[in-house]
Amino acid sequence: MSTRRASARRGKSAGLSFSAFAGSLEKGIGPLYAFLGKDTFLKSSCVRYVCETAGGKDEPCAPVEFDGEHCDPRLVFDELRTLPLLDDWRVVCVDKANAFLEACPESVETLPRAGKKSVLILTDVKLDRRKKLAKEIYAKGVVVNCDEMGESDLAKWLTRRIMESGKKPAPGTIGKMIERVGPGPASLDQAVEQLITYTGSQVQVTPADVVEALPTATSEEVWTLIDGLAARDRAKSLAVIDDLVAHGEPVQKIVGAFAWHVKRLLTAKFMIRNGMREADVFQELRVYGGFANRFRSQLSNISIDEVKKTLTLLKEADFQLKRSGASRERLILERTVLEMCG
Repeated sequence: MSTRRASARRGKSAGLSFSAFAGSLEKGIGPLYAFLGKDTFLKSSCVRYVCETAGGKDEPCAPVEFDGEHCDPRLVFDELRTLPLLDDWRVVCVDKANAFLEACPESVETLPRAGKKSVLILTDVKLDRRKKLAKEIYAKGVVVNCDEMGESDLAKWLTRRIMESGKKPAPGTIGKMIERVGPGPASLDQAVEQLITYTGSQVQVTPADVVEALPTATSEEVWTLIDGLAARDRAKSLAVIDDLVAHGEPVQKIVGAFAWHVKRLLTAKFMIRNGMREADVFQELRVYGGFANRFRSQLSNISIDEVKKTLTLLKEADFQLKRSGASRERLILERTVLEMCG
């Protein structure tokens, strides 16, 4: 294997998971970070962690922020060399880092040396590895993967978030949160705050607390609704509708969440039909933990034609909801669900 290929392979595997990054800051702050990925919440959280480590959670360091598409690289480097005034550290953050690297003068082959207590943070979806500066960032900086988290990383991060508040999650609590809210880190972060507030001085947080603290979450109810559809169980499906509406969930939101899940079922069926392994399909669609068995059961019990029919009924329901008064919304939803159950 050539040196070039070996280097490229190491570069692709370089980087910390988001869940591991916060723990790494306990050892201190480094001079260079790159937070790369599609999840804006994860990238902004990484920046916040650095600022909190630099100044403390009560008074986090205020970053000097630049837009990489509209900034002069020389100003960025000047900021890095400037001694911090009000804070112990100077944190300089450049979003759209690829444009920033593109704008750097050709004569700059290495990042200028920063002050002893200066930190450069670059954020983007990914970096152009052909740039010399990008190679230096991968070689000398801390690169964090801010794309979607897998089940294990998601569980570690949630556990850490809860324990930071002085609480301890009981067995099953983390899985129940993901079931209840879904795998989106931004929604889960908000759910943690709700859970902490709800449990007050209580130290241990249980799955029952999750159900009570997050009563209006739609994700888990949609799974139950699909289970009812797969079993042709009208009573079960209508009971889910009753529970959602009783907790104030907007009918349009219920229909939207339902349609999103049904589209995932259809996508999974086509992926499997085209020869993709089931495990890879579940990873691609972010179907984790206890949901995997339920998703597998739904796939086997609902045909492609039935999934397509369900999507058609949901589109028709959405059309009717947008043209009817609030008094008819529940009737439209219940009628649609009964038609889905055959």
